[in-house]
Order: sequence, then structure tokens, then C-alpha cells
Amino acid sequence: MASALPLLVLLCLAIGQLDGRRVKGLSRYKICYYRTAWTRLGSRYFVVEPRSLTMADAELNCIRLGGNLASIRSYREHVWIRGLIRRVLRSDKHAWIGLFDAVQERKWLWTDGSKVRYTRWARKQPDNHRGKEDCTQINSGDYWNDRPCTDRVPSVCVRRR
Repeated sequence: MASALPLLVLLCLAIGQLDGRRVKGLSRYKICYYRTAWTRLGSRYFVVEPRSLTMADAELNCIRLGGNLASIRSYREHVWIRGLIRRVLRSDKHAWIGLFDAVQERKWLWTDGSKVRYTRWARKQPDNHRGKEDCTQINSGDYWNDRPCTDRVPSVCVRRR
């Protein structure tokens, strides 16, 4: 019986081999990877990670890709990122962005170290429900909501080229 390896190599070449994330079902061969599509807005590049991760794992994933969880600087960026999530996930799913107050309650910081100059909290948010909400998800309607950092949702990464 012939080896399936040559066929798998051709398949991998056909779909692209870039950033080290294995294609489901082919991971035992450790050769096939799927493409990460960074999309530019101004001087920054964004990517949506469709896997559901905790915020800590999402940030580690973004760092592995050369960035951080997304910081959002304006309403224009907010709307654009919502559109990117919709295109990639085909829905308005919640997704992690890099805003958190786990160090000190009500002192919000971006994971990329940039200053917090813009927020878009939903009504009566952030509320730190039951004292357990220190991380931020976009797409709570057209707004943001604080959530437990252990929730598992997709995420948005950002990097400079």
C-alpha cells in the first residue's frame, strides 16, 4: 500500500503553508498548516482567530503571531473590526479584544501597552458582575462588555508591520 504522504504534501502546497497552525485532521503529519490572513487598516494589521480561547490563551496566540489582542482607537476602527469579524466568522460573534482591568479594578489597560483613549461600553457596562469580569469582548450588540477572562470565544489580534 502506497504512502499517503506525497498526496498530503501536494494538498498542503495547494492550500498554503504559513504560520504553524495545523489543519484539522492532518495534524498527525505535522506538515500542513493553514494561512493567517492579516488585513490592513492604516498602519496596523488585524486578524481574527476563529478558535474559542480564554483571554490569556488568545493573548498568547496573538503574541505567537507577532502581535497582541486588538486595541481599538476610534469608532471607525470599532466598526471596521466588527465588519472583519462578520466576514471571517460569518456572524457577529463575541470576540476578545485586548482591554482588561485584572491588575486594578476600573483601571483599564490594553495588552499592547497603548493608552486607553477610546471605549464603547454597552449601557451599564462595565459592571464587573459578581466581581469576576476583568476582560473585554466586542460585539455585545454594537458595544463592548466586560466578561470573565475564562470565557472561551474567538479573538482579534493586531500588529504593526
